[in-house]
Amino acid sequence: NILVLGVIVLLCILLFKGEKQDSTCDLLHSMPFTRKDIIVSKIKAGILTITIPFLINFIIITVFYFNNKSYIGSFYSDIPKFYSINLLFCLFFFMFLMFMQSIVGQYFAASIIAPITLFVPFMLVTYIVDLIRLSEGLSYDSPKLMALDQFVRSLHIYEIVNTKALDRVEKGPDGEQVNNIYKFIYENFDIKIMVLIILVVVFAILSVIIYNRVKLERINKLIIFKPVETVFKLGVGICIGMIFSQIFGYPKGQELVANMPLIYITLLIGTVIGYFIAKLVVKFCSR
Repeated sequence: NILVLGVIVLLCILLFKGEKQDSTCDLLHSMPFTRKDIIVSKIKAGILTITIPFLINFIIITVFYFNNKSYIGSFYSDIPKFYSINLLFCLFFFMFLMFMQSIVGQYFAASIIAPITLFVPFMLVTYIVDLIRLSEGLSYDSPKLMALDQFVRSLHIYEIVNTKALDRVEKGPDGEQVNNIYKFIYENFDIKIMVLIILVVVFAILSVIIYNRVKLERINKLIIFKPVETVFKLGVGICIGMIFSQIFGYPKGQELVANMPLIYITLLIGTVIGYFIAKLVVKFCSR
């Protein structure tokens, strides 16, 4: 999966590399077609580039399955499920990259920021749940914490294509009971498919709308839109603050009781440091 996502990132870089250079940008926008035409053509090119290999591979595997059906233990329905959820996730990832390319003026920076941004909601909620655990002195196997943990895992967008192993108890050679994995399933498959389709459509529409509003004089700025620049600085600040508090504020070794004021203070200090680092990065990259 990492290799496939890496190829999609490279594809997005190639689609935007030439455009975000001053001379090419001026030339493109002097041509007799609209910005909407430009971004829609990029979206179409990306969708075809991603979909065609999946479709070819799906046909090959389908033919192989029916030619060797008697030797294969799984159902054919597993194959369409595998390809549909992986294809939709790749399309969603591509659309999110397109969205980030529309608001970030530097194509290479956008390709780095986008994958990290998708991980931020999971990291943020995980941190909040950890604060609840430390403040209330809960153990990891607490029913309350386990319920929250289930919600947290649902926010890990990169795990949406992962399967769950189902066990069944079988008798071993000596008559003892042994747990064996007998099949893998996609949990909440229909919901995941629906969510991915909605996300693909939403980010495609947002990419077109935002790209139409890009001002040429800000095309090489790190963050094209001022309000997004503020969100970027705060986001970087909070992420660095969480890391800072985990390093310097969390209990060490066998300590059972957390010093919550210390955690909050280090969180605040780290957030301020991160905010000013992000501010310097934006200033440096916008020269």
